Amino acid sequence: MTQMDQQLQPGEVITSRTRPSLFALLAHPVMLAVLAVAGVMFLTALFSLPGATGNGRTSALLLMLFVIAGLAVFLARQARFLVYLATAHYVVTNYRVLGTWGLLRKTTLEVQLRGVTGAAIDQGVIERALRFGDLVLATKAGSERLVALQDPRSFHGAIVRQMEDSRHLRGTAAYPLHLVTPPSSSAPPRPTSGQPMPPGTPAQWAPDPFNPRQLRYWDGDRWTDHTAEA
Repeated sequence: MTQMDQQLQPGEVITSRTRPSLFALLAHPVMLAVLAVAGVMFLTALFSLPGATGNGRTSALLLMLFVIAGLAVFLARQARFLVYLATAHYVVTNYRVLGTWGLLRKTTLEVQLRGVTGAAIDQGVIERALRFGDLVLATKAGSERLVALQDPRSFHGAIVRQMEDSRHLRGTAAYPLHLVTPPSSSAPPRPTSGQPMPPGTPAQWAPDPFNPRQLRYWDGDRWTDHTAEA
């Protein structure tokens, strides 16, 4: 069981998974240039070793060591991006988009589908050719960028399909309470009055008798403090 599976809530299932593409290294112009220059310098020094003597041999060895040290420093400065490429994992569930990456320090991402107002793919020419790119999720609070995803169009499609399914379920008893209004110390007090539902009405979401612009959950006996957008 992966860390993503352990984060799932009751009734939540993963519908799509993706990871960053290692091809992102090829679209990183500075990294590509440094690797190319380092490779040429290293090979030049390596092929000059067999026929070199004295100072020439020493110079070739020093050049190789310089290239290796310089490359190590550069990669160390790019370590955060490299760790992200190696460890990141994203999933779409029937209610959320989840992500995690990092080795010693884990970073997590959680976006509720009900809060997503739009999704767009950001790809350049190289990214389209190598089938990877960024996916930008617009939310009411801002935006979240999922960087260098493998086949972002497929992941984008999975998110859009789940957003549509989520809208169809919202307002029904099939939409989990904890993914609509999580109980907290700041939750509004439980209603003690209001127009009751007819006797025998099963648990369901219904127009809020206290606020007609939202829904409130009827637990089969009384109105609860759980609300959702209408």
